[in-house]
Parts: sequence; structure tokens; C-alpha cells
Amino acid sequence: MTKFLVAFLSVMLVSAFFSFPVSGAGASFKVDVSGATAASAGDTVKYVVEVKDINMPSSDPNSYASGLASLTLYVYYDTAFFEASSVNVTMPNITNGTWEMFAKKPADGKIKIEVASEEDSQTGKNPTVTANGVLKFEISIKVKSDAVEGSGKEIYIGSDTEGGDANLDITSNVTCGSLDVTLIKKLDKPAGVEFSSDYKAKWDAVANASSYELQLYKDGEKLGKAISTTNTSYDFSSTVSENLGGAYHFTVSAKSGSSLYKDGDATKSSARNYRGTLAAPSIKLTVDKVSGTIGYKITDSNPDDTVGTYIIKVYDKDGKLVKDDITSSKLEGTIKGLTFGQKYSVTVTASSASLTNTETGNLSSGESGKENVTADGIVGISVTKKPMLSYTEGDTVDLSSMEVTVDFAVASDVKVTRKNFSKYGITVTPKHGTDVILSLNGKKMTVTCGSITASEEMVLEVKSGKCSHPTTTPEHEDANCGKEGHDRLICSVCGETVSDTVIPATGEHTFSEWKWLSMPTVSVDGVRERTCRVCGEAEHDQITYAEYIAMTSETTTEPSDTTPGETTGGGETTEPPVTTEKRKGNAFGGVSDLGKIFLFALIGVFLVVVVFIVGAVYMESRRNRRRRSNSRTNQARSNRSSYNRNERK
Repeated sequence: MTKFLVAFLSVMLVSAFFSFPVSGAGASFKVDVSGATAASAGDTVKYVVEVKDINMPSSDPNSYASGLASLTLYVYYDTAFFEASSVNVTMPNITNGTWEMFAKKPADGKIKIEVASEEDSQTGKNPTVTANGVLKFEISIKVKSDAVEGSGKEIYIGSDTEGGDANLDITSNVTCGSLDVTLIKKLDKPAGVEFSSDYKAKWDAVANASSYELQLYKDGEKLGKAISTTNTSYDFSSTVSENLGGAYHFTVSAKSGSSLYKDGDATKSSARNYRGTLAAPSIKLTVDKVSGTIGYKITDSNPDDTVGTYIIKVYDKDGKLVKDDITSSKLEGTIKGLTFGQKYSVTVTASSASLTNTETGNLSSGESGKENVTADGIVGISVTKKPMLSYTEGDTVDLSSMEVTVDFAVASDVKVTRKNFSKYGITVTPKHGTDVILSLNGKKMTVTCGSITASEEMVLEVKSGKCSHPTTTPEHEDANCGKEGHDRLICSVCGETVSDTVIPATGEHTFSEWKWLSMPTVSVDGVRERTCRVCGEAEHDQITYAEYIAMTSETTTEPSDTTPGETTGGGETTEPPVTTEKRKGNAFGGVSDLGKIFLFALIGVFLVVVVFIVGAVYMESRRNRRRRSNSRTNQARSNRSSYNRNERK
């Protein structure tokens, strides 16, 4: 029987496990082998060998504990299936003591792996893998890219234990576990691929394929989603006709339904051109009397980007062609040169964006409005905001503030500003930005829209920029006490001031008599006012009560309740009433001299009493301190006398 290594390959495959006992010299353990049963050429796969259920009692209990202290394992593999240079072995994960692994390079389809424990320096014993312990090896190996189907694979195991056989070989009566590894193949590319003139796809069946995947392309770009079928043909004719003309081809690939095969590569068909037919669009004329235009609107059902241009032709009511040079890529637009109120018919032809599509025309027609309007649809205009009309020679005409109202047959009071004049066909003479010259003085500004002219009269006024002032008109204004006057000469032609002499204000006011705004009292000042009889300037004066008394010193009458300025029955002027309020700014305002003397005397008495009380308190405090001091002195003397008497005794 050919010796061959067990291989474990590919994630898609089912793992297999084989267990068998190995015994010799009273030792036994079990080996499990697991891994993939199928792999693809060029894949790197892994498999696992587990040595477990170990039961190896040592012949020398003083030297070794019961268990496995070393092991030699041979792994055989088929060199026609695997690459020797790709083998990699991992060290078992052993937690008992210190272990070493020696994996020799593969040779002649065999790998020798040795695992041994190191002697414990304190106990002098080797650690072992005891009963139910496990030695687990993971081996990775690469399938050759040109590998062929493999055969049964076998694993041979040997061990090296002190006190036992040097090499515990598997004998012929022991069945060794093995795995059959199957090579996973890629499905073939479909052959016999054809794309017929009626756009039907065909190809030959592929062995072991469960289905086929098709993808249609137009002009090199994917068209729609991929299609899956179990047949070996497919009809693309309806899809091609829906997407109009172009260069079409398809691809087909075999799909696998088994874990032993991979999907195959796609085969591309030859290209086949298709010349499609554009759908017929329709067109209708539209009338916009607000903007004064006649336009068109096209309805088209063709797919996007299939129509390059539309060719429009217009006929009059007698069928005579009046417009045959209109081409546009837009569905809406304006047709110039048509007249409101006339009847027309129109046709449109869709022209393809690609030579693979034919052109199609139609005879859909529309009519303009039949309202009885003027040739341009406008029935009246008026200037609602006039522009600047006064200029100086050298300025430019400014129409920026101008507004014109246009009345159409079906829309009135359409407000149009200067920036939209051209859109509505409004012209103004002279136009905006025209240089102003003297010859424009007295000229009328005209506003027209179509055949209608605005009725508003707008006369330009232009002043000379270099007037010689041939005649002047004097202008005089007198000065007064509060305002300057002037003597001027004004040019009668341009209105410019030729000379200007300023007459200073006199500053000499003619005041009226004083009038009291508020009368003074002993606590509040009074305010009086007088006004210039010429310029109206007012002057104010603030009078204290004392000043008021001084002003009226010739009167000896005591102040009474009579308001200052009023007279008694005898014709004499009385003083303002005396109040008990303190006058602001004087701590003793309103108090008589005798009262002041009494107040000061009272304050003096108060201060003397305060000083007397403070002195009395101070003297009493000193007497208390002396008493306390004398008391302490007498107590000290009494204490010394008692001490002396006690000493003599």
C-alpha cells in the first residue's frame, strides 16, 4: 500500500476523524486525525493530529512518572499532490514542565517530528503527559497548482520512551487512519457561444454545472442586472428593442452547485449592432402675452440621451412653410418671427444622438391664440415712475429709477423696470447712459413699446456746464440780532450764485419786560424770563430770596401770603411769604438772630454736661483701681505676718 500523508484542506469541506489504539511494551494511546477532504489547486490547507488517552506506565517508577515523556511522529504525504517546501508544524501546547519539539525538513514525502520533555533539575525526573493528556500538532501544507486527484493517505507513528522499546512501530495488524483528499476543480468556460441576428443567446452545456449566469451589455456598459438560467439559451430581443440602437453583447458563465467544483469563468459573445426606432414626439405652440412671445412645448417618450436634437417646422394657415430652420435640444423654447392672432401648424422630428437609431417625425400640430389683439399683443403703456429729467451739460442720462406699466390684451398693469425693458421691447429715447448736451434742453423723452407710445410728457432740462452769466438777479436778506443776512447775485441763465456777501448778525437784542416763571421763597430760588422782540431769543435769570428782598428793599412790609408781584388794595407791591422751611445751602435758613444765639447756648450747655459726665466716670474708675490695689497690699502683709509666726513656732 502506498504511504501518503493525511491532508486537511479548504473551509468548504467536511472534517473527518479516525481513531485507533497503539500499544507496545504495555503502553497505549490513541491518535485522531482530522482535516478537509477536498481542496483546490494552489490552496494552503491545515490538518490536526492529536495523541491522547495516553496510558504508558513507566518500568522505572523512580525515574519517570506514569505517562509519555517523549514521542517520535512520522507524517507522510503525497509529493504529487503537495509541495514539500510549504509544510509548517506547530508546537503542542503542553503546560506540564518544559518540552522541546524537533521537526525535520520534509524529505521523500515524510516529516519526522520529535517531542521530548526536559529533566527537572530539582526532582531529577522528566515531566510527562499523563493519562487523558493530549499532544496536538497542527500542520499546514499547500496543494500544488498542477495537482491531480489524490489517493488514500496514511499516517505512521513511532515513540521513544526510556524503559520501553526504542521504536514502537505500527505493525501490519493495526489499521492506520487515513483520509482521501479530493481536488476541487473550476468549471469549464462555456463554449459555442453565439448571439444571433434576432438577439437570442446560445451556448454549449458545461459538465457538472447547475446553472448559468448571463449579463447583457450595450456599448460596453452593463445593461440591467445579471440573469440566472438553467437552460443553454436566452432571448434578449425584447430588452434590446426597449433600449434602442447600439452595440450589444453578452457574457455567460457556469455556476456550481457542488462543494467539489468552483464557478467557472465567463465567456464573452461577439458584438451585434442594433438600429432602433425612436418614438414619435408631439409638439404644441404656446402663447405668452405677458412676455410677448410665441413658444413651443414638446412631449417625448424616448429614453434619456437617445435624442440629440429636435427639428421643428412651422406652416401658416394655408399650409405654406414659414419656418424650416428651427433645431433645438430642449423640450421647450421660443419661436421668433411669428405674429399674434395668426393660425399656424407645426411638426417636430426627433433626431437620434447615435447613428444606430433612426429618425422619426410626426405631424402633431398646435395653434396660437385667436384673440383679437394688436400685432404685438400690447394694448397700452404708461410711465408710472419718471426718470431724472434735470441735468447739467456733461452728465449722462439716468433711467435707473424709471418704471413703465404695460397693458396686454389678457394681462394688465404689468410693472416693468429698466433692466427688463429689452425683454418687453420697450425703448426710451434718449436711452440710458447717453451723454447730455445742451441741445437736449427742452427736448421730450419718448417711451415706446411695439407700436404704442406713452402719453406722458417728459421734458429734459439741461444747464450749461460753462455759463458766462450774462445777466444776474440780486437777492438781499437783512441781518438781525440773531441771524446773518446776505447780498447775492444769481445768474439768470444757469441759476448759479455769482457772488455772495454775508451781513453779520447784530447781536443787539430788544428784550421785553421780565416775567416771573417761578417766585423765590426762603428755601427755593425764583426764575424769571424775557424775550427778544426781534428774533425771539429768550433769556433767563435765577433770583435768590435775598436778592429779591434787595430788589424790593424800598418796601418794609413783612412777607405775607401774597404772591410776589401782586399788589394790595393800596397799590403797593408785597414781599413773598415767609416760610418755616430751611433754605437750601444754609444750615440755619429761616432762623432769626435771637434764635441762633439761643441755639448756640443750648449746644454749649449740652457739651459741658457731656464733659462733666465723662470726667465723673473717669474719676470713679481711678478710685476703684486704688481700692483694689490697697486691698491686695493689705492681704500680702497679712500673709507675711502669718508666715513669720509659723516660723518662730
